[in-house]
Amino acid sequence: MSIGPTERQASSPRQADVLEAEVVLLNGLRLPGVVRVLSFERTGDHATLTYDDADHQTLNHHDLQSATDLCHLGASLARTLAEMHRSGVSHQALSAETVLVDLEGRPLITNFSLAQPLPDDPAAAFQDLAALADLLTETVGRLPTDPSTQEQRQRKKLRHTCRVAKNDTATDLAIALADLSGVFAGQKPAHDPFRLRPNLPQNLTTVSRSLLGVTAIVLLVGAGLLLANRTATEPSSVWTPNDPTGPLVEHQGNQYQVGLSGDVATVGQWLVDGQCSPEPLLALLRPSTGEVFVFDQWAGHALLGTQVSATIDGAVGLKAETASDCQQLMAITDQSVIPVSLTTG
Repeated sequence: MSIGPTERQASSPRQADVLEAEVVLLNGLRLPGVVRVLSFERTGDHATLTYDDADHQTLNHHDLQSATDLCHLGASLARTLAEMHRSGVSHQALSAETVLVDLEGRPLITNFSLAQPLPDDPAAAFQDLAALADLLTETVGRLPTDPSTQEQRQRKKLRHTCRVAKNDTATDLAIALADLSGVFAGQKPAHDPFRLRPNLPQNLTTVSRSLLGVTAIVLLVGAGLLLANRTATEPSSVWTPNDPTGPLVEHQGNQYQVGLSGDVATVGQWLVDGQCSPEPLLALLRPSTGEVFVFDQWAGHALLGTQVSATIDGAVGLKAETASDCQQLMAITDQSVIPVSLTTG
């Protein structure tokens, strides 16, 4: 059954102003995992806001079967929340009614009527995180009864992860939940160094289904998932893509989706920390900020994070140049080609 888009209406000057302010915010935010505006009409004191959320249902009506399902979805929500915070926006009303899920299991945050700029209240970011952690914990309690020892153990681990995450950041929670998803799937956590193993699924569709919870971040997933992220202390930047997909790269016959729309990725045996990397590594440029990321390993099923390795103002592309036994990463600007000094995150 098709579900139509949600409409919110206002019939007073104050209510109409609130809706109009939300439209301005959403049109400026435009992040994957955040609802978009389908239409907005205002005549005097009356206004109608229509969200682009057809075929979505609220989280409390979505059919989640296990801790693994919820862990995937939670990782995606936490990543979206982290991107919102970096963009300077706090939601302030996360709940089972303001989190929607589409037919493929991808979450969407909606209703920004109470949202506020983070610089006005830095504590608001922690309030968002606490609300998300509480929401996930409550949702664990609504999962179908499953007496198996393994499922009960996984639900307990998920509740614990959400509880301790209240003192961290949304990025920390996203990585912790992705690590936990890997543990549930029998993989090593993303922060433990490991290499691609021959028994990893090679079918894109199979792996995409296993990571439905993070597809709002990465729409197509190969044998693994790499994701560049920044720490909460770094300056925020607003990302306004036309679509939410990041570049696709290939390594040893496996495909990986990485980063955000507009990012530039390349693979090479780089000079990192003054030494040649023992195997090809992925480097990523975010032209909107000039940030360069390098990953020191390849991910399996989990979310693999790294921090900024360098910042090259005005960089629009990357290229490799031979340097002794390895390759030197070069950043391309409008005026020149600049060597990038890489350190692992």
